[in-house]
Amino acid sequence: MGDKSSEDSWISPRSQNSSSSVSNTPSVSECELFTRGFGSFLGNGYFSDVTVVTKIPSKTFELHKVILAYSSKYFRKYFDELEQQKAKENENATSERKKDCVELVGPFGQYFHLVVGYMYDGLLECSSENVIPLLAMANFYQIKGLKKEASAFLAGNITRDNALLMLQKAIFFDAEDVTNKCINVICKHFNQLASATIAFNNNNLTISTPAPNPITSVSSSSNSATLSTSPPLLMNYSTSSHLISPPKSSENSTTQYLHTLPLPILLRILRQHNLAVSSEYVVYQTVCAYINHNKTLLSQDDINGLFETVRFPWMSYQQLSEVEKNPLVPHSLLTEALFVRLKQHEAPKEYRKPFAALSDGESSSPRNSLKSPNNNNNTSESDNEYSMLVGNRRLIPRAQYAVSLQYTSDFDDQGLFYYIGTNGGIEEWSNPFLKGRVRVMCSSQEKGNVADVVGRTPTECWTMDVPASWISVSIGSNRTLVPNYYTLRHGGNSRADCLRNWTLQGSLDSKNWTVLARHAMDTSLNGNFATCSWAIPDCKEAYRFFRVVQTGRNSSNHNFLSLSGIEFYGDLYENRKQDGYNSP
Repeated sequence: MGDKSSEDSWISPRSQNSSSSVSNTPSVSECELFTRGFGSFLGNGYFSDVTVVTKIPSKTFELHKVILAYSSKYFRKYFDELEQQKAKENENATSERKKDCVELVGPFGQYFHLVVGYMYDGLLECSSENVIPLLAMANFYQIKGLKKEASAFLAGNITRDNALLMLQKAIFFDAEDVTNKCINVICKHFNQLASATIAFNNNNLTISTPAPNPITSVSSSSNSATLSTSPPLLMNYSTSSHLISPPKSSENSTTQYLHTLPLPILLRILRQHNLAVSSEYVVYQTVCAYINHNKTLLSQDDINGLFETVRFPWMSYQQLSEVEKNPLVPHSLLTEALFVRLKQHEAPKEYRKPFAALSDGESSSPRNSLKSPNNNNNTSESDNEYSMLVGNRRLIPRAQYAVSLQYTSDFDDQGLFYYIGTNGGIEEWSNPFLKGRVRVMCSSQEKGNVADVVGRTPTECWTMDVPASWISVSIGSNRTLVPNYYTLRHGGNSRADCLRNWTLQGSLDSKNWTVLARHAMDTSLNGNFATCSWAIPDCKEAYRFFRVVQTGRNSSNHNFLSLSGIEFYGDLYENRKQDGYNSP
């Protein structure tokens, strides 16, 4: 039913011990009623002892107190206080007891039947239309299991475009797991989200309504029950909090900005080591935009705390010159940054090592965990200096900036080879193989051009009829990718010889390969130039080389590997040279 932790108490221990040996433990039978829920009692009114009425829309539910109290802490407290009230009124215990009637007022009445269904049989169908009302009611009625289900649905549907709005809703409904997921997504796409906030501030866009106070997070309405015959009003979702409906600008009423976030949440985001920013100056501009928007609500300590999240030592000379003109920036932070920069040139060599180790940017893959330059057990002044740097996050460069490539549809304009083919979106697309930006190889070639594998146009392309045929791609010596999705296109103008058995592999050196995905008798590609995409779950490593290896016969019982398209998605780490690219 509603709370899974409570449900577990109904499950028979026999499922944990399937042995046929005789045991001294008494046998416990498992009644079908407790495994399938109480849905059979819902709707027919059998043994009902409470009537619940919703006003909008007007609907009556014949329910059972024990089930409502079991699933909802709110109803449990409400019914308990109701009984205490009756006792104080000296109700005659021997007289006929009347069925209680509870009237629910407030929004979301049209979804209450879903809440009731969940409390009775534990089943729930979430959708984008009902998940927020369900989360609101789960939060108000304190139904732990329902809140968990609604939160999980929300967390699984967070994207760059809706992360800020989802975060505001998660804060309002106190959904910590959704909040964490939103913050992770925002950190991943911070550069793009910050750009919108900075542009908003620079263009001096006006807000049509008074700006709400974002400084402190907003909690939901009180969950305490009253002694009336109906629970308190459910919160008015559309008007009760600015966190639900963010300020609307005259230019774009749907854009979400970082300056609408509560201060504690923004500080939490800006302190993240994995904040994806192309330059620390972006963080500084975001802080300035936030202060400018909320200046009447911020104390001096709040302003200082915001600037303390900026890692000034990692700005350029020109950027620091601009920062120095801002009277709001504490001079101590600039002095600290200048001392760190000066130390690289004038301090003794042993004091420069820790800083050099932290600022090392040779690899085009995600940074490993920080390690002390000295591996021996002797504590030196250099090690102490290193410890000081690690203890002060401002002196450590953030994790390497990654471009997040999100899958939307097969061979869209969000993938890796489209990104490389457009030089990061600043040129017209051209085949990255023909530009020398990537390299494509195959075990053999019978039909077509291997360059078409990273192209945009379906063509006939396949290897010879040889077992274990493969096609591999090098994405360039200055790039690595942590993949989370990939797409393939069949290389034939018919249903013949479609791929059925294969593995996707990744490598950093083209010698040691890791299996990222394994497919056996997969019929997803089943037509002329058919396409399909697959998720690559739980991949944490970055790779430079990728290959598709056929591990069994194709749909026509041959060994031709027929592919005319491949695309990848995920987090791209790239060290760009002046001309934009290194050779593959």
